[in-house]
Amino acid sequence: MENITTKCDLSKLDPVLAEYGSTPGSLITILQQTQDIYGYLPFEVQNMIAEGMDVPLEKIYGVGIFFEDAANDLINRTYPEEAEGTGLEF
Repeated sequence: MENITTKCDLSKLDPVLAEYGSTPGSLITILQQTQDIYGYLPFEVQNMIAEGMDVPLEKIYGVGIFFEDAANDLINRTYPEEAEGTGLEF
């Protein structure tokens, strides 16, 4: 079986890690900016974030999965106009 890897310009993430990499609690901010840069969370980038923040790759992956699911939920969510004024506002 052929080894398939994605090639992406990892240097685009350098400024993000330089600004937030050593800040506790900044993982979501880093993931948001990563998604803005690449449009998704490539494995190579997740690995770079893990190394840059000195945290296990499993943590980056787990939070990344949650983050992508939450972002997709927000994108796909509809807010019915009928709910307005009924106590069902979001």
